[in-house]
Amino acid sequence: MKKCEVCGIEFHACSSCDLNTFWEYQYCSEGCWKRSVEYLQTKNLIQKFYILLNEKQRILFRQTLDISCDYEFEIKDWMSVIDSHQDQVNKGKWNG
Repeated sequence: MKKCEVCGIEFHACSSCDLNTFWEYQYCSEGCWKRSVEYLQTKNLIQKFYILLNEKQRILFRQTLDISCDYEFEIKDWMSVIDSHQDQVNKGKWNG
């Protein structure tokens, strides 16, 4: 049995149920997950980021969130490529 990382209650969680990468593997309920340090830190980070965006950037951010999670690793790769060419990006000389 697994112990909830927030309240300490024991609950069923096993990798054979394919839950080992989701919140259901660490917390006994959605309520405990939403009270977890992990959740609250992530929520705070996203809120801080969103506040910094202007309206056009907020639209792009919302559209980005609608992209299928199938692209998660590709998006991270694309961002790394852009980061590695930041000088060219800043000068308007990089076109991807």
